[in-house]
Amino acid sequence: MLQLTDHTTVLASPMLNTQHSQVAIKLTGSDTDGAFSLFEYTSLPGTDVMQHIHTREDKTFIIQAGVFEFRINGETIVAETGATVTLPMGVPHSFRTLGTSPCVALIVAAPAGFEYYFNDFSHALQEFGLPLPAATLQQLNQAYGIIFE
Repeated sequence: MLQLTDHTTVLASPMLNTQHSQVAIKLTGSDTDGAFSLFEYTSLPGTDVMQHIHTREDKTFIIQAGVFEFRINGETIVAETGATVTLPMGVPHSFRTLGTSPCVALIVAAPAGFEYYFNDFSHALQEFGLPLPAATLQQLNQAYGIIFE
């Protein structure tokens, strides 16, 4: 069983790298008094994140480079550099990168706490490699209130 992060401590690993994406933590809840966390998300062309719901936080993507396609509650939105896309808590969404260049977004998650998901995901990758065992992925998603449909 994966040991989850103690949220009273500073993140031990401010970066997550997978085959298709990279996440760099910029601000944690301890930096913002729990109001929000901020991270930079970079994804390679063709990266596709399945439809899911966050039950604990709203997320806002501020597109810094490239083109993302979001599917939000059945609606498709193409977001290019400079666009802002809000994903309210409880709303089904998915997204993918379009084009031939990596896409970069600053992501605000409010309230804070979701930044620890990336820390725990990184530790799981170190321990188990890809693909993560289904039970480990389920433990992570349950611990952070993420429901994949």
